[in-house]
Amino acid sequence: MSNETFSTHRSSSLFWKFAASSAACCAALVAPAIAHAQDDAQDTASAEAGYDTGNDIVVTANRRAESIQKVGISVSAVSSAALANVNVQRPEDLAKLVPGLAAVPNAGSAVSSFAIRGVSQPDAAEHQEQPIAIYQDGVYVANGAAAGFPVFDIQRAEVLRGPQGTLFGRNATGGLIQFLSNKPEAGTSGEIEGSIGSYDLRSVQGFVNLGNDTIAGRLAFYHLESDGYVKNTEGPSLLSRNIDALRGQIEFNPAEGSTLTLRLEGFDQIGTADAGLNTPTYVPEGASVPTYLPENLDFYGTGAGKDYYGYRDPNNDPYTRSVDDPGVIEKKARTAALSYDQEVGDLMLHSITAYSHYFVNYREDTDSTPLVQTIYGDSGKSNQFSQELRLQQDNGDLRWTSGVYYFNIDGDYTVFYDLPSFCLPSDTESCQVADFGPAPGLPLDADTPAGARSGSAYSLRTRSVAIFAQGEYSLTDRLSLTLGARYTWDSQRFNYSVACTETRDDACLNLFGYDGGENKASTLGQFSLKQSTSDWTGKVGLNFQATPDVLVYASASKGLKGGGFVAAPDGATTLDAISFKPEKIYAYEAGVKTQLFDRMMTLNIGGYYYDYHDYQTFFFSGVTAAIFNRPATNKGFEVESTIRPWEGGSINLNVGYTDFTVDDISVGDDLKTQRPINAPKWTGGWGFAQSVHLNDNVKLSASYNGRYTGGRYFNIVNSPIVYEGGFTVHDASVRVDLMDSYWIAGYVTNFTDKAYATARFDQTFNSYGLAHYGEPRTFGVRVGARF
Repeated sequence: MSNETFSTHRSSSLFWKFAASSAACCAALVAPAIAHAQDDAQDTASAEAGYDTGNDIVVTANRRAESIQKVGISVSAVSSAALANVNVQRPEDLAKLVPGLAAVPNAGSAVSSFAIRGVSQPDAAEHQEQPIAIYQDGVYVANGAAAGFPVFDIQRAEVLRGPQGTLFGRNATGGLIQFLSNKPEAGTSGEIEGSIGSYDLRSVQGFVNLGNDTIAGRLAFYHLESDGYVKNTEGPSLLSRNIDALRGQIEFNPAEGSTLTLRLEGFDQIGTADAGLNTPTYVPEGASVPTYLPENLDFYGTGAGKDYYGYRDPNNDPYTRSVDDPGVIEKKARTAALSYDQEVGDLMLHSITAYSHYFVNYREDTDSTPLVQTIYGDSGKSNQFSQELRLQQDNGDLRWTSGVYYFNIDGDYTVFYDLPSFCLPSDTESCQVADFGPAPGLPLDADTPAGARSGSAYSLRTRSVAIFAQGEYSLTDRLSLTLGARYTWDSQRFNYSVACTETRDDACLNLFGYDGGENKASTLGQFSLKQSTSDWTGKVGLNFQATPDVLVYASASKGLKGGGFVAAPDGATTLDAISFKPEKIYAYEAGVKTQLFDRMMTLNIGGYYYDYHDYQTFFFSGVTAAIFNRPATNKGFEVESTIRPWEGGSINLNVGYTDFTVDDISVGDDLKTQRPINAPKWTGGWGFAQSVHLNDNVKLSASYNGRYTGGRYFNIVNSPIVYEGGFTVHDASVRVDLMDSYWIAGYVTNFTDKAYATARFDQTFNSYGLAHYGEPRTFGVRVGARF
């Protein structure tokens, strides 16, 4: 595949097909729409300030619309204006705004990993479901790569912390993130915004809306091109992106109390990959974990500070690499969802039927050097179907929801690990040759003493059925009791095989563990494993409205994350290590939500304690990956506050603390307690927004946001090479609105140009470690019009 394939100037047909087909529609729309511009202007109070600053922020944490201050759940809501102010382009960027949330985009694969209160599943394999459930308009997104979708034409985002095992259910032991798009509405309106920015970023997004009270349609579009922010001295830049997305919705109201909504959505992405900054590592004599190799130590006999290929990155820059293969990140996602809402007397019937298809292809130059040394890749296709039926009553002393949920996902995947020029540490003569291995581009089967390629091909079929009910009963005018339960039946079938090709004698044995062991996956050929489980989850809680402005709540709940299978691409994995058991969590939480000083200030505080049974923890080193069950505990708190000291202004503060430990982890010859992956003890955020009407036609808005993320490890074995220290990132934006119809905005992200790692990987097996870095300082300008 040529380098031109990855050029960010390559625009996929999805966007241009949309542009051609909708040009006539847009031309017809603009003329009549201008006359209605003043009537259709969406100038809300929260948009003026840039944050959700009103006292009536509505969330759907209980699957019904409620004020955020009246919900006995730890939840954060982020408005569309706040998303724009800090340049949120994908779900991972929400970590800039929400306490207790951390995210890793495209770290080690095309998969995005999320952590809430330190709870995550960082296995980069595409088939793994995460304990942080991602939802789009009520539809669960099971594919971890598809969870990195572009964010556009969004009404708001909600982040629910803690187990959501009753009403949402599917694997949400850590929490939930849901995005709610803007819906079709009566009237004619439209919007378009274009952006340019650092690293040759160019984007355009917007929507057109047509309709009346009976039927309305909305078509939203998004296109982004950007060169990668990691310079490659050997070829195209790394982490380039070319993304096209469309969302079409039709809402039909055939009769009073009846609504039918069809949503068709998809996105395409292609770009280059980045394995990270390569730094030599070693295991000092007498140590049980690796560390970084000092620049003055000739440990491998290949030169001071060099790995056993004789290499040390000469760039000394987190944002510069010298790689022979820029790799590829390719994603395609398509979703069709049909929602039906029907009033039945005092009840409401909700139905959501959804089908999604996902395709992912990923390849990286894992050694991140100009040598043809180590290559990793994976690909997969999966089809997802879900059906949910809910019947609920939202008024009266008893407010309740009950329903059934069916989920099915079928996927076929491949993973490979290629070591075409690996030199064995025991082979000291070869290891001392700095340019050991074939010339760039030489195929694996060439006549050269090189190495081996090992890979796995597998499929996973998951079926899940659940029934659930939850009710909230007002015991008094101030005190209410919540009871909920869910029972889930899961069935999985895993077909798996591994194979190895070698171009050096015994390379499959020495590199990937193909030793003919009786219990090894490599000797069993293609085989199948099954796992069927059933269990309950539930919740009991009390909400006490002490005053109209003070809510005190407490709850106890049980969450469940289904078991699964590991698809490591090596031959050393034993049969009993492929499966892992379901994870159970018993969570206890209490908090208070207050509005103070005549509701000029909100202050929400929540604390929690998690007791895990069979916590699913992930270990990765070299070519070895494993998920195993261990006991764990987690305790902590969050504090969120918004202050509105004057008209058009707001100040936001938040802090989160997590003390998460996992027991019985093997470190050398000992069993130790370790911190899990991507679980910083402290996170914090602060910011302000201010809008001022200079006159009847001109409004000026400005915002600033700061974010602190504490030190965290990126492997369950807490060695120095997988640790990233705490860091702070600052963002700012300014915007001018003219006549409620036009605007120009400028933004800067990470304006102190802080270099920080978003993930680190232990490749001491290859004599180095890898570090992925977040974006450096970026600038951009957005210009838009609303009709």
